Amino acid sequence: MAYMVGPSTEQSTGRLDHGMAETTELSNAREHLKYSLCLYGAFSLNLPTGKTVKLGVKQQAMVALLATGANGTRTRSWLQSQLWGNVAATQAAASLRSALAGLRQALGSDARSLLLTSRDRVTLSLDRLNIVGTPRDGEFLEGLDVKYEEGFDDWLRQQRSELEANSGSAVPIHPRSTLQPVENPPSTDLGIEYAVEQLNLLPFIGVLPFQCRHTGDQATALGDAIAEDISRTLSRTGTFSVISHLSARNYSSRLASLQEVTRNLSVDYILTGELDARSSEFGLTIDMHQVRTGTLLWSREFSAETDDFLHGGVEISREIARYAAHSVLAEALKLIRSNPLPTLACHEMLMGAIALMYRGKLDDFVKSRELLAAAIERAPDRPIPQAWFGMWHVLKVQKGFSSDIRIEAEGALDRTERALDLDPQCPVSLSFNGMAQSHFRRRMDVAKERYRGAIDSDPNCSLAWLLLGVVQAFCDQGDEAVQFTDRARRLSPLDPQRYHYDSLSATAHLSAGNYQMALTLADSSLRHNRFHPSTLRVKTIAQHRLGRFDEARLTADELMRIEPRFRVSSYLAEHPAGAFATGRDWASALKEAGVPH
Repeated sequence: MAYMVGPSTEQSTGRLDHGMAETTELSNAREHLKYSLCLYGAFSLNLPTGKTVKLGVKQQAMVALLATGANGTRTRSWLQSQLWGNVAATQAAASLRSALAGLRQALGSDARSLLLTSRDRVTLSLDRLNIVGTPRDGEFLEGLDVKYEEGFDDWLRQQRSELEANSGSAVPIHPRSTLQPVENPPSTDLGIEYAVEQLNLLPFIGVLPFQCRHTGDQATALGDAIAEDISRTLSRTGTFSVISHLSARNYSSRLASLQEVTRNLSVDYILTGELDARSSEFGLTIDMHQVRTGTLLWSREFSAETDDFLHGGVEISREIARYAAHSVLAEALKLIRSNPLPTLACHEMLMGAIALMYRGKLDDFVKSRELLAAAIERAPDRPIPQAWFGMWHVLKVQKGFSSDIRIEAEGALDRTERALDLDPQCPVSLSFNGMAQSHFRRRMDVAKERYRGAIDSDPNCSLAWLLLGVVQAFCDQGDEAVQFTDRARRLSPLDPQRYHYDSLSATAHLSAGNYQMALTLADSSLRHNRFHPSTLRVKTIAQHRLGRFDEARLTADELMRIEPRFRVSSYLAEHPAGAFATGRDWASALKEAGVPH
């Protein structure tokens, strides 16, 4: 699923499966472990182990600003004005997110207990801090020089002036605490090893070399080459973390056991099979196994011309990868319906949530929210579940499941900005934040900036290209819209949610006046998801502009059955395209096709 959890942001090289929860002993021990912060003399922040946290100048300043705020809280806008007051607001917000992400990384695996963020606030959890030092240890933030930031300089001078006026008493940290020396600092010899849980949001898959029915070096080499090509193709789907072929080739499809492969490669799925190599063509029998349950998901036969494969023809690999990707989604849906949440793997929760949220039924959509919340609870430091939760709020409005746009806007922006706090360069988070900006705030400039940032981070991010094309369509730039959405479709030929790409590509062609192509793509999308309101709107408009007025009225009637509250006036007022000539033209076609004003 190329736009779900792309390998560039979430793929890991290893896996540590040590259970879903820490031991009681470790949990209890952590309650007593605190970071130590010294603001007098040279700034220092130490981990509970005693190790000093290495921070940049602005990150040190940010910690000091938070530590001296009421209950450790400052607003984002205030932090931006103090530390990035010389740049535009959007750049300042991005710089703050980047600084927070670096701070989280420096704080280690327990960062979430110390640093909390929301859409408009940042909080330093003072209960997790031991504030050490007194004015006798040196000047407040001695030697901390944040160049060219007058806001921070003014704040620092004020703090030092108040200290001097109060005869060197401690700077207040929050209403219940002041800077005090620690009589018994925590021991640095904790006797506890911190295990970092590797929560994988992509299932791991390995392709074992195919057993050849005919002996000979040529057949063996062909089986190895096919397995390697399938591995590469699977990696491009974005649905899997793919075990290196150099690792998987050490195991035989015929001789290796599931237990052996799982123990040594740590995979969730494996593909095995048999190659029947003939003179001009070959046949493959492929089996896909789910390791956790030890079940055979499917067994299928494929065939191809040998010369086509050897000269770059990869259609057989694409077909196998497509079956594998769809199987993982189907398996996730089956598992979430028959198993309690605590027993599910994190990738099963996320994939199940994504599959359900794109379906047309309200019950499925509500269930997807439950799965996303569970995935976030399991992996609070990972941006992708947060980003998808933001997308959930966007889809809730698009599907007509909510009439309170203000609440959904707050949810979408809050979740996607939390995701960007965790990883400012995550292409999926940038793309979904851009979608929230355009959909709810009509900030097309900010949306384009987010999509460009996602593409800069990953030029092959098909989602960013797709959404950039859509925003260009809304802004009367139809030709560019088609160019960008066509690129997205080329980058994502195997996506299990292909109908979504077809739907948004139809919007781009509609903007360019390519009504027949828009209708073709809309029909293709509706064959896989006939309850998608925006696709029905595109189809209605395309049919009307093609002069097929009776068909347009029938499609409009179907749209109103699915979204009975939809009105042309609200479309103009709320849709991102409503302020542009394109949106006004579309609204006119919808009204003429029978959609109520």
